[in-house]
Order: sequence, then structure tokens, then C-alpha cells
Amino acid sequence: MRRDLGPILAIAGGIVVLAAIIWGFIAVGGPGDARARRIDDMTLGKIANIATLAQCAANTGQDPPKTIADIKALQGSNFPPDSFGRCYHVSPGSLDRLEGVDYSPTDEAHINICATFLRPTKPSDGVAGFSPGNGGIPELNKDHPEGRHCYDIRLIRPLNPIPMPDPIPASPPFR
Repeated sequence: MRRDLGPILAIAGGIVVLAAIIWGFIAVGGPGDARARRIDDMTLGKIANIATLAQCAANTGQDPPKTIADIKALQGSNFPPDSFGRCYHVSPGSLDRLEGVDYSPTDEAHINICATFLRPTKPSDGVAGFSPGNGGIPELNKDHPEGRHCYDIRLIRPLNPIPMPDPIPASPPFR
């Protein structure tokens, strides 16, 4: 008498597939973790933009902006180029939604930016020492815990500040 192995192989295959799915959730995280990671990446990008604008102001010899409104007013400014080309990357409107992000200058060479993160930094989040959204600010490469976290960012004060150029005049309308 021959035994039909089809149902047994189907059940074994199903178990293997189910184990692979469970292992994938353990290794990478589920959809909720992916959402939290995306939101945290956006928060870190906003922090990088704030720090970049404060650094661009410092490049011109100005003190760090006093409030988040002062930071927002710098978006799209005609800053002189710095060695990283960062000052051109913060376009108007990129800091429109800053709920949960707090900014304060601590002295003429430091700023403090705090935000709430949905999950702690994990080893699978990227290559150590590099984050594509950190804007060249080394302090943002440090791990953050879940919940409220503050970054103390040191601004590099140039020995010879570059003055802000005159605003670019508006061009006549094209006809």
C-alpha cells in the first residue's frame, strides 16, 4: 500500500514558510516598526536641518538664532557656501511641521535640540558613523533612546566669518 505524501509535504512546507515569516519579523521588525523608523528618520532630518541653519548663521559670524521662529526665517536664505555645501539644502517649507521638536541656543557655540523618538536606534538602522540625513553633523550619529532625547550640538565658529551676500534681485518676468 502506497502512502500519499502530498498533505504531509504541504504541511511541512507551510511550517517552513511560517517560520521564515516569523524569523523575518524578529530580524527586521514588522510594519509598525518600519513606520516608527520612518517617523524617527524624518524627526532626525528636521533636527539636522535646524542644526544646519544654525551652523550657516555661525559661518557668517552671527550668534545662533534665539528661537525656532528665527531658525524658520533662515530657510532659503542666500548663505555663502560652506565647505560642505550644506547651506543650500534647507529649502523653504522643510521646517513647517516641528511638533515635538524643541530648540534653544546654550551659548555662542552650542545649541540644544530635543525631540521625541518612537523607538531606540538599532544596529540594523544603518552603517555605523553614517546617516544620510544627518547633514554632516557628527553629534547626530550618536544613538538615541526611545522617548525624549536631546542633542547638544557644537557649532563651528570660523576664524574669518564670511558675511552674508546681498539678496539676489528678482529677475524680470519672462515674456
